[in-house]
Amino acid sequence: MSLTKRRMEIFNLLQKNKAVEVNELAKQFQVSAMTIRRDLNMLEKQGLAITSYGGARLNMEHNVEPSFSLKSDLLVEYKNEIAMEASRFIQDGDTILIDTGTTPLQLCHYLQNKRIIVLTNSLPAINILQAFAKVQLIVACGQYNEISNGWHSAMTIDFFKQFKIDKAFLGTQGIDQHGSYIASMEEAQVKKAMIESARQSFLLCDHTKFNQTFLAKYATLRDFDCIITDTKADKNIRKEYSEIIPVISSDK
Repeated sequence: MSLTKRRMEIFNLLQKNKAVEVNELAKQFQVSAMTIRRDLNMLEKQGLAITSYGGARLNMEHNVEPSFSLKSDLLVEYKNEIAMEASRFIQDGDTILIDTGTTPLQLCHYLQNKRIIVLTNSLPAINILQAFAKVQLIVACGQYNEISNGWHSAMTIDFFKQFKIDKAFLGTQGIDQHGSYIASMEEAQVKKAMIESARQSFLLCDHTKFNQTFLAKYATLRDFDCIITDTKADKNIRKEYSEIIPVISSDK
């Protein structure tokens, strides 16, 4: 198991159980106690955990998400499935918006040959798109957030309110049948502004995000035109959600 995946699984256990013990984690993941302590110290630096010698507890004061760097190596195969399917909705001449997050980021890799305008507040997306000659890139302003690797502030909200775009592609931390959720209140307000600026909005959601909720609900499911997910998403769950909004994946 990779370091990134182990740390995400430890974080998931923290969210579920509110506390973890070093020795139990070392046994579960078949690594040394020192390795687990380093993992927990990293989660503490991100504000996700409060460590003690014998373990750690979830930091309940800050309902925050794991950093972009921690998530970026996970579920890449499924994120690519979603991105490829999402790219089919983009035509030459479109003006589109790409959200921060590791799933919307994958969409950038499928835009090289499209003659489009792209608005984004994602620094990694900018780094990819700036090399594409056919893409006209418009970059959002605001306060930079190192957790999301993008700009999220009142200035960012005002920026997106200036535009009327064709299609917005947004990520999420979790969804249920009532809406789409993230941990950050500030980021939720930016996402709301994105949806309001778009004629069509697409929710990019891998199979691990279904039936998960976080602090801030930034949209109802009906605020989106469809959910685009991966082939590992449970078919029964997809069927339930499709009664509210179309759910699309490459296996249809």
